[in-house]
Amino acid sequence: MGRLIISEFKKIFKSKANIIILLVFFGFTIFGNFNSYNPIYNYDGANTIKDGKVLSDYEILKNLDEDAQKFTGKIDKDKAKTMRNEYLALMAKTKEGDSIDDKRMKEAFGNDYQSYLDKVANRQINEDEFYQKYCANGCSFSVEQDAEGNTVFPVYYKNDGIRRYYNLLYYDVSGRDSVIEDEEVYESTNPYYILSHKSEFLYPNGKYHENLFYGMDQNKDKDVLLKYFSDKIETNSNEYHSTAANNVFLGNVTGGTSVFILLLIAILLANIFANETYYKTDQIIVPSKTGNTKITIAKCITGALLAIGVILLQWIIAFVIACIRLPLHDLNSVVITQFNTYAGMLNYAFTYSEVFISGFCIAILSAIVTAAITMTFSYFTRNRFGTIIPIILFLLIPMFVPIFSLLFKIPFLDFMFPSKAIMFDLLFKSGGMYEGVACIVMGKDVIPMINVNYVVYTVITIILLSAIIIHSKKHKVQNR
Repeated sequence: MGRLIISEFKKIFKSKANIIILLVFFGFTIFGNFNSYNPIYNYDGANTIKDGKVLSDYEILKNLDEDAQKFTGKIDKDKAKTMRNEYLALMAKTKEGDSIDDKRMKEAFGNDYQSYLDKVANRQINEDEFYQKYCANGCSFSVEQDAEGNTVFPVYYKNDGIRRYYNLLYYDVSGRDSVIEDEEVYESTNPYYILSHKSEFLYPNGKYHENLFYGMDQNKDKDVLLKYFSDKIETNSNEYHSTAANNVFLGNVTGGTSVFILLLIAILLANIFANETYYKTDQIIVPSKTGNTKITIAKCITGALLAIGVILLQWIIAFVIACIRLPLHDLNSVVITQFNTYAGMLNYAFTYSEVFISGFCIAILSAIVTAAITMTFSYFTRNRFGTIIPIILFLLIPMFVPIFSLLFKIPFLDFMFPSKAIMFDLLFKSGGMYEGVACIVMGKDVIPMINVNYVVYTVITIILLSAIIIHSKKHKVQNR
């Protein structure tokens, strides 16, 4: 059997097209993983200067991660208050001796920007004039309102970058002004405050519970779901570790390329049975019922191993690059979106170990069931294009059309499709009107959709591969 499996792998990789597709895909994956550690922090040209050095976006992320790791430990109310005072002191220090950034002001308002400053100082400018005169061709800045409701027009200072840095570090907001002025913003967005004031964010009595459960109020079972997620948040530890490294890694294994991994598997396996028919060798290489069955089993095992191998390679690439660029931290800490790093899920309810282990398992099963469906089409159609076209439609349509949400008002079933499940962050978040919540509510019990997917994918795979193998025993030599 081992020899047959090796032979099937050789047939797949004998095709130069398959090798090129693999190299291109994983080359793009490596590039994308490396680039994911370069988030855009200086989008309006404000340099972050720390210890006299201008930081690149990657260096900003790395420094944020290192500085946040200094907060490691249990976050209680006293520690949250201390961190708030640290923030105020650091922001005040950045204003000592700060001056207008001449270069950025000229880029934004022209060489004669002093006239603009005079108008701002004397309140001789309004929003309409600002946008028509200074933003007529588009701009990366905007008019804002202060805590008293006064209009604030942008003026660029040399320390804007480091102020944004402190806002990202202490509040996960990217503004360059102090966010303390708005007390509600401080309380409802600061991750350290949330960890130390859990009761204010839990359903039903938490005054800020909408901040964590946004969009879930549209669900008819919202009370049960909100109770379920609130209980998870309440029982989770408030032990803090920087989440930047974990979030970037998470984004790399659940990003938009995930569905293309399934397409890659489908393309590689579309010809696994059709190839023998195309070259008309299927009637001569299996002269007996026993031989035909063995070869069919070998092909099925090959398809499953290929699917597993592709997923493993994706995760290995992401992990190796993470070790090089930004090593992962404690996986028992809870998921928190910080520093503009990726985390498309319900924050504070799940731990990284829970998400990564479950996510890896569902990614493997999504790949295997995709391989099983592809091989079934290949076996019964004996036509490569007759296999790949329906598989592409099967994988791509659910990505853009929430079929069960729109047609049957059963949004959780949309998460059943492999192309949705492999982006497993969707299975750990609260959704909006069309995405729904990836859970099934039965009375007062909540069943995570990911558990349902485990069972369904396993059953489908067993049924499809069994059907192929059973049919292969009915071997007949045909005259052609």
